[in-house]
Amino acid sequence: MTLKNVTTKTMTTAMIAGAAVLGTGSMASASPEAEKKFSSIGDFLNHYKGQSPANSQGRYQGECVSLISRALEEVHGVDHGAWGEAIDYQSGGSGGTKMKQNGFTWHTDQKFENGDILVWGTGNDTSAYGHIGIYYEGQVWHQNFNNNRTLHTYDGLIDGYLGYWRA
Repeated sequence: MTLKNVTTKTMTTAMIAGAAVLGTGSMASASPEAEKKFSSIGDFLNHYKGQSPANSQGRYQGECVSLISRALEEVHGVDHGAWGEAIDYQSGGSGGTKMKQNGFTWHTDQKFENGDILVWGTGNDTSAYGHIGIYYEGQVWHQNFNNNRTLHTYDGLIDGYLGYWRA
């Protein structure tokens, strides 16, 4: 018997045992995988534009974090639970830790690409909870900003910028 065969059998046994414990047919990961509903962030944003999506559990309609919860689930396939307020999505925060565990990388420059998840802390335009949105085609797409709880675009400045996550 070669080491390759032992490793393969061991991995198969571990996968079966893990699936039995979890009650699923797949291995455990940082977060359970959710069903992707959109093939691109652009399709997701255009679908929800003008609406006030709730989070992936159907709560907190129109909150900025709810938009990110839905995008993580419906575009990236990340089963998103309660990861904190917007400010908690910065690197090292409760949400930031989950983002990193799910393969996202933190950046503090402003070289945004479509789909980046931007995070703000406390500032004149935000509260102590911070703010979070999605960069797409030169604009920030977000909800619950400037008294507008629907998904809309904004291309102005928002103070308190902390950084962004990239898939």
